[in-house]
Amino acid sequence: MSNSQELGESTRCPNETVVTAEIHDDEIETSNVSTSINNSCNNSNIRKRPASGNSDISDNKRSRNQTPVSKDEKSKPKPKPKAKSEMKELKDMMLGLTDSMNNMCISLTQRIDSLEKNMSIEITQLIEEKVKVEIDQVRQDFNDQFNNFKDQIKGLEAKVSTQVKSYSDVVKQNNCNVIIRNLQEDPREESNTSILKKTVISLVRDGLNLKDVFIESVSRKKSHNSKPGVIVAAVNNSDQKRELMKAKRNLKNVHKFKDVYIENDMSYSERRNEANFRTLIRAFKQENQAFTMNGGRIVKVHHNNQSSVASGKSGEGKQNESVNGRNVHQNEGNNGQRQGYSNRGNIRGGGRGRGRETHLVKNNTISVDGYTWFGHNRIGIHIRAKAGSGGVGFLVRNDLMELFNVIVVEDSIDGLCWLKFEDKLNFDNIFYACVVYLPPENSTRAVNVHEFLESLMSHMYTIPKGNQFYLCGDFNSRCGDLNDFVEGIDTLPERQVNTAAFSVNFSRH
Repeated sequence: MSNSQELGESTRCPNETVVTAEIHDDEIETSNVSTSINNSCNNSNIRKRPASGNSDISDNKRSRNQTPVSKDEKSKPKPKPKAKSEMKELKDMMLGLTDSMNNMCISLTQRIDSLEKNMSIEITQLIEEKVKVEIDQVRQDFNDQFNNFKDQIKGLEAKVSTQVKSYSDVVKQNNCNVIIRNLQEDPREESNTSILKKTVISLVRDGLNLKDVFIESVSRKKSHNSKPGVIVAAVNNSDQKRELMKAKRNLKNVHKFKDVYIENDMSYSERRNEANFRTLIRAFKQENQAFTMNGGRIVKVHHNNQSSVASGKSGEGKQNESVNGRNVHQNEGNNGQRQGYSNRGNIRGGGRGRGRETHLVKNNTISVDGYTWFGHNRIGIHIRAKAGSGGVGFLVRNDLMELFNVIVVEDSIDGLCWLKFEDKLNFDNIFYACVVYLPPENSTRAVNVHEFLESLMSHMYTIPKGNQFYLCGDFNSRCGDLNDFVEGIDTLPERQVNTAAFSVNFSRH
């Protein structure tokens, strides 16, 4: 009885306690288990034994109530005790519960694994989406910048191609350009550009008698002096330009255009190269190598008896010396003054005369036998001045003028006078000469040095390609302890004078 009582107590369950499991396929089985547990608990409560203190009373009552058993009843098999069946049921229930719990654990484990796997996949997808968005944004920014760079490169390519095209157009245009000088200006040119073009066409048709040369465009540069501005004219092609350049010498035979000159157009680099060549030629001349520029080419000078002009015309006091590769002739002029000129190769004598300092007024000239005066006197004279204010000029030998046409091409600025020497037999043999006087800094006639030199340089740059020019005069330079010449270029060798009868001062250029 005590064992039954202990078993009943161990299996006691409150009615309200229900064990359930909602895990997939085990739901029905778990509910059956819970129902069996409830039934067994109820049966246990019904068959609960009384406490040990009342066991005797119960035995007495049971003995009183016992009835005699017959032999037939004793011979019948006794039924098995219900306790064993209940234990079996309970055991089965516990086994079922264990299986259910195991299944539930397995299911939970699988569920957790599935959740972890799904969670990792979702997290990976979420990260990929976020990273993809950022990568797309970075890619978009990169593409925008790359497209911007491509646009900039295309713009630069367009600019470069435009500049190259413009440069090629300029080069091509320069090949067909000519420079026209001293063509009179028409006041109507400023308002109507066709007037200038008609004037140039008239020059080509009437002055040069060219019917097959057509003018494409014309433009006049602004002049910085009293002379007409330079005209840049373009023809259709190089053949027409060649015909025009061949016929330009005919202008001197037309009275209307006798002072007009047509020259080739040069670029800045060409003018610079020509200046460099002139520097080299001067250096060669110091080494007793006679070279000169002719038509933009460096040619060697061949000396002969005819290259010296008027060398035998005046036989008194003639003396030849070689200074820096030049043949220098000294002569006693008819007026008793020493005169000198230099013969430079095929130029046939660039005459330079020196006389005493004078003070000419207005258009007064210097009269020296055998020479012609080309000068420019100062215009302004002080109110209390008793004499003229001087000026600059050249004395050119008359025999030289028989070979050259001498023209004053620039005398609009005080202290500057440019002459042009044009060979009468060879129209390509042209050279220029300029005499300069720059007043001292503290003189009453002082001028702006920079403006003065700029005017001088501007006219030097207008000299046509291949034509030489000579610059002489007094710049009144104050150099202190420094040399007033360029060492290695302007140095003249020491002269050994054999007689004291003659003395010639050579200026450094």
